[in-house]
Amino acid sequence: FAFIELVAEILISSCSMIVRRYFGWHGSKAGFMIASLGALVLPAHFIVERESRFYSERRILKASIIFTFGAILLICNYEGLVLDCVGQTMKHVESRNEMVKRLKSILKHSSKHGEFPYDWGAGVFVYIIALSAIFIGSIIMEGVNTSLMSKAVP
Repeated sequence: FAFIELVAEILISSCSMIVRRYFGWHGSKAGFMIASLGALVLPAHFIVERESRFYSERRILKASIIFTFGAILLICNYEGLVLDCVGQTMKHVESRNEMVKRLKSILKHSSKHGEFPYDWGAGVFVYIIALSAIFIGSIIMEGVNTSLMSKAVP
């Protein structure tokens, strides 16, 4: 149960820093997005309550874990990862080759202040969808976990 609360707290705490760093948003936009995530809590609990009538809690929990793991894979900055790996490789390669020189210039121009962009231009959309999915998945896990604990604890 504490792990699920920790995930929600990490998402909410890191959101403003990430959107400022990658997207240039100010605190008011980040706050509005966090408030929008908070507004999803009650509908998520209603969905868990309704679906628990038809499916077992363990099945909902498994589906929520898979859903959250998929969203975690989606939120990763693959463009930055690829550019970072190529950049690390280019450090150790002789720069006499023309292709190597072109790759180094691409890496130099693609990073803004030493920071790579977020996922090929679709970063804002990808980040908001993945963040919402992770948050909803953790809220669903919290509801199912609370339901299972209420049955186990007298």
